[in-house]
Amino acid sequence: MRSRFLIGWCIAAIAVFPNCSNLRAQKLSRDVLSLTGTLVRVAAIKDQDKVVFKVQVSFQFRNNSDTPLLVFRPAGTRIQAFVQKKIDFLESKSALSEEHIVATSLFPWPTPYPEIDYLKSFVKSLERLDPSNSVWLIKVEPHGYYEFHDVFEVEKGYRLPDGITKLAPDEWEDVPGIPISEQSAFRVEYSFTTKNKHSNSDLLKDLQTKWKTHGLLVLDDSGDFRIRSEPIINKSGN
Repeated sequence: MRSRFLIGWCIAAIAVFPNCSNLRAQKLSRDVLSLTGTLVRVAAIKDQDKVVFKVQVSFQFRNNSDTPLLVFRPAGTRIQAFVQKKIDFLESKSALSEEHIVATSLFPWPTPYPEIDYLKSFVKSLERLDPSNSVWLIKVEPHGYYEFHDVFEVEKGYRLPDGITKLAPDEWEDVPGIPISEQSAFRVEYSFTTKNKHSNSDLLKDLQTKWKTHGLLVLDDSGDFRIRSEPIINKSGN
């Protein structure tokens, strides 16, 4: 009687949870890959008639699991043209539920030839990509890490001291304490989607399955690549 009950329970479980492995993979990709960052330097520069702030950040992807992880490379190669970047400046660096986003900067790629859809061409090439030997992907070994740098030019999140604009821009770096940070922390988000660029809306999910012998392609619940950093402490000056 007991064995019949166990068999019946197993059959019911299979019927109720047919996509258990997919759910596990999504949970794994969301929980075990962390992105931390350290602000290296902020510099104020004059871009024509406006002031922009050049923010250099040192990042680290960390794999906290026993599974190799595949991550789209966010910087350092041409793929960064297709990876959407976003910075959210925060009023606090505490838990996400206590954060208040006060300013956001997006970084779209300015294509030199608007009539050519470079992203669509790249998406088509993904089907032929070899994950074991590709500049587009990073493989983070179990309990390992991968470090990289990225630079963002923003107009928000910092300001110049009063009167500093009376000096020539090439003299700004000689003045200590500038730029002045307006928020205590910020987050960086990298995202990449193939939706509306391929006939198969689940292309990345299919690639996740296809490449599983090489590692787990990190995707969010919607089947896109999206990774948000932990809060990065903001500071001003060099």
